[in-house]
Amino acid sequence: MKSLRNLSKRQVLAVKIFLTLLIVNTLLFSLVAPAEDAVEEKFEKNATEIEIKIKGELHTSFEEGKELTLLHSSGKKIGPARLVRLEEDSISLYLEKSLFEKSYALLSQSDWVLIPYLALPTFKGSSYEIHY
Repeated sequence: MKSLRNLSKRQVLAVKIFLTLLIVNTLLFSLVAPAEDAVEEKFEKNATEIEIKIKGELHTSFEEGKELTLLHSSGKKIGPARLVRLEEDSISLYLEKSLFEKSYALLSQSDWVLIPYLALPTFKGSSYEIHY
């Protein structure tokens, strides 16, 4: 192996270029390297919630734990629910027990629609309706 003093100018330039590229690539990789995998959150039901399975149509992207508005296909609103699982023939939701008790007759029917949850302000004498 040649000593550093016996290297030609071309060889010294090649070593400098190589070291510069190595340092630049290392810095760029440290800046844009992918972060560690995010820990998946498990959404568990509260003491006031129950899990139900419905046959319905999801009109939003599937995200576990996402809050949705549960509507009957006739337009009757049940209320907010949290999305748990999406299966081939059904959708699993967490629903408040009190809401389930009030809406048991409607929930036993089929043909449900799930839309993104919208918290609308309420004003005296006004009502809002949103169509998709």
